[in-house]
Amino acid sequence: MDSDNEKPRKKKRRPHWIVRGLGPSFTACMGFVISVLYITFPCAWLATHVSVAYPVASAMLLTGTLVTFLVSSFMDPGILHQGPPWPGTAEVAYVIVNGQRYDMDWCSRCEIYLPPAAWHCRRCNACVDRFDHHCEWLNNCVGRRNYRVFLLFLLLLTSYLLLVLSSSLFYLFLTLLTLHQPFSLPHATTVVVMVTSLACVVLVLVILISNIKLISNGEPSSTIEPYFEPDDKNPFDQGCWKNWTHVLCSPTGPRYTTSLIQTGIWGL
Repeated sequence: MDSDNEKPRKKKRRPHWIVRGLGPSFTACMGFVISVLYITFPCAWLATHVSVAYPVASAMLLTGTLVTFLVSSFMDPGILHQGPPWPGTAEVAYVIVNGQRYDMDWCSRCEIYLPPAAWHCRRCNACVDRFDHHCEWLNNCVGRRNYRVFLLFLLLLTSYLLLVLSSSLFYLFLTLLTLHQPFSLPHATTVVVMVTSLACVVLVLVILISNIKLISNGEPSSTIEPYFEPDDKNPFDQGCWKNWTHVLCSPTGPRYTTSLIQTGIWGL
C-alpha cells in the first residue's frame, strides 16, 4: 500500500483539565482538612497549656510545604524542544557520559534524540530532561529543573506530618491519661487526624527514601531503564558526596536544553 493512502496517526489527546486537576485538588483538600482539624483541637490546646512553639513550628512547616507544592506543580520540569533543532537528518546521535559513548533514543512523537535519562511523558505529551516520573498529585512531571524543589517538598511534608502525628499523640496522652478527661469530640477528631497523618507519612517516607537511595547511588531516574548494563559500572555514579552535590548545587538548567543535543556531549 502506498504511503499516500495511509491514514495519518491521530495524536493522543491529553485528559481534560478537570481530570488532570483531580490529583492536586485532592492533595490540597486533604492537607487543608487535616491542618484545620489539627490546629483547631490538639494544636490549640497544646499552645494554651504547654507551649506556643507548637503552632509556630506547624505554621512554618505548613507554609514551606504549601510553597514547594505550588512551585513543583507549576515549574517547568525541563521540557525539551519539539522538532529537530537542525535541518535534515542528524549525523551525530550519541552522547558521552564520563568518557563512555551512548547512542541516543529517537522520540517519534517529538522528533528529537533524547539525552540520557530523558523520556517522553504520555500524560504531558512532551519529552522531559532527566525525567523521574509524572506525579499525579502535582499534575506535573518531576524532571531536571524541579527535582530539587520536589525533594524539598517531600522533606517538608514528611516533617509536617511527623509533627502533626507526634503532637496529636502527645495531646491524647496528656488529656486522657494524665488529666483523665472523658473521651469527647476533640479526642475523636484527633484520632482521625492521627490515622490519616500516619497513612500519608508512610507513603511519603517510602518515596523520600527511594529518592535518597537513587541520589546516593547516582541513578539518573527511578522510572526509566538505566543506560548501562547491570554488570557495568554506573557512569552516572561519582560517589555519594559528589552525587548529592551535583543534585543540590548544580545549575537548574535552561528551559529548553537543545544545546545538550546539538553538541552530543552530556558532561556531569
